[in-house]
Amino acid sequence: MPKLLRLKLGKQPPADDANLIVQVVDGTCVIKIDEKDHGDTASVKVTVAGGEHVVSCTPAVGDVQSHTVTVVENGQPTTVIFSVTTGADSRTIPAPPVGRPETN
Repeated sequence: MPKLLRLKLGKQPPADDANLIVQVVDGTCVIKIDEKDHGDTASVKVTVAGGEHVVSCTPAVGDVQSHTVTVVENGQPTTVIFSVTTGADSRTIPAPPVGRPETN
């Protein structure tokens, strides 16, 4: 009987996890995701469970900005961008569609 070879692959995230990317334009702020502090930084990338998450940005000067985002459970990243100079410029960029675009 032939021997079976087992290949050990790198650690794979569970299927229901996804990446959440937070970026700060024109400065830094204390970034929190679901009340967990990720430090005073201009960007952070974390793996979170799919579903709804609260992301906040607390700059040294100015108001706290906060977004509730829904992270897709397919491993595609969701990006939240905060602007510490204008506050109103913060936005969420949804995950791109999976697969190739349709061509006609």
